[in-house]
Amino acid sequence: MALIPFQPLPYTLNMRLSIRVIGRVENNLTKRECVDAERLISRIIVDPDYRDALDGIDSFSHLTIIFWLDRMSPRERRILKVHPRGNTEIPLTGVFATHSPARPNPIAVTTVELIKRDDNILIVRGLDALSGTPVIDIKGYFPPGIPESNLRLPEWGENRHL
Repeated sequence: MALIPFQPLPYTLNMRLSIRVIGRVENNLTKRECVDAERLISRIIVDPDYRDALDGIDSFSHLTIIFWLDRMSPRERRILKVHPRGNTEIPLTGVFATHSPARPNPIAVTTVELIKRDDNILIVRGLDALSGTPVIDIKGYFPPGIPESNLRLPEWGENRHL
């Protein structure tokens, strides 16, 4: 198999992108804290202009929610290594290898259970976002199709409830 020669990309590393907010989160989570997100019930209020984009969403049991961590400070966005899950017993690890909210582009992705759709409002369980957080995309969840025997996780990631 021949490799394709490197081609310069039509954009630069310093290019700015524009993202449109399509909705917002409403729940009882008002500050960053450890919570049992798997039990947290949230409402995603989708901008009425995007109501038609929700057609068919009720046929999914789970959704992938992409949201913008708007309360991350400029200093937090410069952090490149963290202790996963805030556990100082785990060595410092690059943020791209973690689910830390501290990252250059504070984009978060999580899978939630869809409980109910009511017009432009989605009631979901498991959204680990603060109330008021901007939602930038919603997708019906499809399992990745990777056989479990092919998955590899770091030791600290094998037990999600540590």
